[in-house]
Amino acid sequence: MESLRNLFTSFNEMMNLNSENTGMVKLLLKGAALKYVPTIVNDVKLVFDPKELSKLFTEFILKVPLGRLVKQKLHCLIDIVHSDLFTQHDCREILLPLMTEQLKFHLENQEELEACCQLLSNILEVLYRKDVGPTQWHVQIIMEKLLRTVNRTVISMGRDSPLIVSDSSSNLPTNLLYF
Repeated sequence: MESLRNLFTSFNEMMNLNSENTGMVKLLLKGAALKYVPTIVNDVKLVFDPKELSKLFTEFILKVPLGRLVKQKLHCLIDIVHSDLFTQHDCREILLPLMTEQLKFHLENQEELEACCQLLSNILEVLYRKDVGPTQWHVQIIMEKLLRTVNRTVISMGRDSPLIVSDSSSNLPTNLLYF
């Protein structure tokens, strides 16, 4: 367990390094970490306290510098939503505030809207399931933190945006229907 804590500490230190001074190799390493760390979550959860793993993962995401690796970070969060970790109520209590803050920030800045839509859609799909414990409070958190931002984003995009008119469930108006 101590080795796993040290591994996440190393990841966090790497993510915290300023990319402009460390070059393209470090940027690629950070992108790879964002891509592959979620793939180990279900296995690590079997031998590590899931709540502590959720906290370590939250710290990991918060170390990604603002404005950098946005798409990779959002896809990392999407992968976590698909993990067993997010289906556990106690872990969602830790992860959901991180995810809603990230979504709010990136929606307000009009960054990677497609990935934001996919993340929000995936979160809402998990919360709609009957096998993940109580979710009413989590839906309320999303409404309080994101409803205004999602509405403003939809209004600013215009009717012709592919994220508005697409037939998929990961478009913003469809996500509003979940609320």
